[in-house]
Amino acid sequence: MYRAAGLVVSVPISDGTPVSVLEASACGVPVIASDLPSLREWIIHEKNGLLVPLDNEVLAEAIIRLLTDHTLHARIRQEALQDVKERADYAVWMARIEAMYQDLLQ
Repeated sequence: MYRAAGLVVSVPISDGTPVSVLEASACGVPVIASDLPSLREWIIHEKNGLLVPLDNEVLAEAIIRLLTDHTLHARIRQEALQDVKERADYAVWMARIEAMYQDLLQ
């Protein structure tokens, strides 16, 4: 479903990091998200996503911008995909955790 989308919008008032943001990024779909501390850990505005305040007009402008600025869309798509590969890859994290356990056992 994500790959069929032109973008994903996640604008909670408060939240941890919504899994949907990471899933969309992993599928190469640009994300527009609430400018919350938990999301700033994953999204750098205009690098790998767009962060917006809780304002419908600003959100609408961000949606239109991302759907019409094909260069921005492509750049965000690529950066987000790369970030998720580097920071949230299951196999990479399991290998790191296994190494931590091995260090503790020694």
